[in-house]
Amino acid sequence: MSTDEKIIAEAIHHYQIGNTITDLQARVIANAWHDGQPGDMYALVSTGTIREDFYPGFGDNRLETPEIAALMNYVHTHGPRGPVDGWSDLSW
Repeated sequence: MSTDEKIIAEAIHHYQIGNTITDLQARVIANAWHDGQPGDMYALVSTGTIREDFYPGFGDNRLETPEIAALMNYVHTHGPRGPVDGWSDLSW
């Protein structure tokens, strides 16, 4: 299991027991799912920005995956917000 997969598995577990995922977990999930194009997911990955009306960039059943559910919970808990100081220091 890769480091990303371990962090995502921990995030899913956090979410399933009723906790909000961490900043690092949110960044890893967004990094795994964004398509590289400028948009809400890319802004979250690169700066921690959560735009008003955050949209992950896809509209199919991927929204129902446990990691996206955990990420969307994070977004609703912490957003909207601008760039986060130290966000790029969150490394894995």
